[in-house]
Amino acid sequence: MSDNNKVATLRIKDLENLNLMRDPSFRVMTDREGVLSYRKCYQGTDKRVGFVGGVYDRLSDAHVKYLLKCLEGCDILIVALDDDELTRKRKNDPLRPWDSEQKRARILSWCGLAHIITFRHVNEHPYDLIKTLNPDILFTSSTTKDVNDEDRQRLQEYCGEVVVFEPQSPEHTSDEFLRIEAYHMNRAAKRIVEAVNDMVGQYGSEVILQKKRETSG
Repeated sequence: MSDNNKVATLRIKDLENLNLMRDPSFRVMTDREGVLSYRKCYQGTDKRVGFVGGVYDRLSDAHVKYLLKCLEGCDILIVALDDDELTRKRKNDPLRPWDSEQKRARILSWCGLAHIITFRHVNEHPYDLIKTLNPDILFTSSTTKDVNDEDRQRLQEYCGEVVVFEPQSPEHTSDEFLRIEAYHMNRAAKRIVEAVNDMVGQYGSEVILQKKRETSG
């Protein structure tokens, strides 16, 4: 075996071992060619490569359960994270994501929830990366608003199988954001009321003093 083949074999073993190798510097791949080279290593083998996209902002129990089901359904899982700009577009919210794309990728890596983490970008078609990688299994969620049955039927051409999962938890990340927003709004409202009361109190005291001066004068 040549030195190059030894290195390639070592990296494949590292890739497959989610328990020992969780370093984001290895698992997070921005280079599409790098992702594709790993995918090609499994073509013609009995190991199935799965693909799933998503935002995974403020990683929740629903996210974790969903990704664990994806891991159970394949041997190698590639997660394509929506980058920050694509997230803002898909969520129609200029304040999203809460966590940056790099932080979201690192969290998935350290949690051992993906063999490879890469990114989808706003300037490409949603199908592009799937067409490039030709995964054996494409995992989708029934609650993803911009992916419907027609999309899944079209994508079947580029995947061996398309799987649809139901929600893994009644909780949604959007619910958490609403709670956080309500919390901060309540705190802000309380501060405003306190500030107004202070101003009114000071103004009222000054008026009383002024009237006393006028009376005594």
